[in-house]
Amino acid sequence: MWYTILNSIAYVCVMYKTTHMQESILRVNCTNHAMTEKQKFYHLYAEVCEQLPTSAIDALVRSGFSEASSVQLVQVRQGRQINLPWLIKLVEVGLPSYQIPDELRPAPAEVPLFAR
Repeated sequence: MWYTILNSIAYVCVMYKTTHMQESILRVNCTNHAMTEKQKFYHLYAEVCEQLPTSAIDALVRSGFSEASSVQLVQVRQGRQINLPWLIKLVEVGLPSYQIPDELRPAPAEVPLFAR
């Protein structure tokens, strides 16, 4: 009996340490300014996936957003298609009170030094 209780306590301690380490790794990665667009998508998606309403897709399409079809926006909302600008548009329409951190926004397009 004591052996089972000690194993349970050890398991809880290991799970707590693992979870704590994962959270600290996530915080370190999120503060890294050299994230790829795919990493930014997944970080933003992890923050808003449970709160983002399905009505955001309909509202975005009705507002005149013509870059993507509703099927593509559904795939972005479900995390099946990775497109950071579309996810940002969905968040802005579906969760207007949510402030998207600047480090999760797409990097500005590089302008060539000399235009031809």
